[in-house]
Amino acid sequence: MSVETEDSNRSRHSIPGPYGQIILFGDSITEMAWNQEWQKDGFAFGAAMSAGTDQHVPLDKYVECLKAIAQQPAIMAHKPRLMFITPPPLDEYQQDDTEALKGFTQPRRNAKNTKRYADACKELGNTINIPVADIWGAMMRVAGWEDGQPLEGSRERPPNSKLDEMLSDGLHLNPAGYRVVFGEVMKTITEHYPDDAPDKLEMIFPYWMEAPK
Repeated sequence: MSVETEDSNRSRHSIPGPYGQIILFGDSITEMAWNQEWQKDGFAFGAAMSAGTDQHVPLDKYVECLKAIAQQPAIMAHKPRLMFITPPPLDEYQQDDTEALKGFTQPRRNAKNTKRYADACKELGNTINIPVADIWGAMMRVAGWEDGQPLEGSRERPPNSKLDEMLSDGLHLNPAGYRVVFGEVMKTITEHYPDDAPDKLEMIFPYWMEAPK
């Protein structure tokens, strides 16, 4: 978008208008992405909400709230391009070690319940036509999991070294995990919002080699 004006010599200049914005709205996993080596408007909730803690939100309430946020009139007034981002998998082995250091004797999260929240996020996205970056599925594919098998990261399977490489404490991601997130988010943008892919965006300012010296 540009605004055309005329100077005293009546020559026309292009003045940049408001820039497009990318707004990330989520939990600590979204927050910690900026501390790593690296999501259009993204919602990333569910990892903490699936826990048996004071952060817990029942699954039906999670879906209700996620839908309410996405369809909130003040948000819709901006005609945003929305994307849901599922919670990642949980590694119970890593988590239990971390929880023990915090003084908890019983696990507060489990891999099966985390999958339920990821599945609910995908189902809601399909229902209200919002693209979903399936981080849970992408990371589980890297870990070698196939549908129908016991979940990688659960106590029903041996520890998974590939999953371990993507998580820092069983819940939060490390740089390798965020690289998977980045790849899945970029794939979702390319498939659903192709004109927002990086190679399709116009430069706001001149490329440095073309800028006035």
